Amino acid sequence: MRDGSEIHSLVLDSALTIRDIEPVRGRIMAALGSFDAVTIDCRSASEIDLSLVQLLLAARCSARAAGKTLTLFGPVDGPLLDVLARGGFLGAAEPSAAAVEDFWRNGVAAE
Repeated sequence: MRDGSEIHSLVLDSALTIRDIEPVRGRIMAALGSFDAVTIDCRSASEIDLSLVQLLLAARCSARAAGKTLTLFGPVDGPLLDVLARGGFLGAAEPSAAAVEDFWRNGVAAE
């Protein structure tokens, strides 16, 4: 039986778009329900859109509220980096944006 204290790596591959996001949400929520720390690895994704970014931000907030951590296997590259750049998630001028950018670029959990 797992005690939840180990870090669980969740690999998300194939298309991670609006058409496919609901099962991905279920997988992330199940992992956060079973583990205190979850690392998301989407390096093998063939396609990513903003629905994944929105899901990861919401899951990160939910994890933090539950005293858990959600991190990215990072730094990100490929399709996720392209979506983040096009969506304006990188290089924002707000001070609070630095922590968000650190999450995207380095997979670091928020404090």
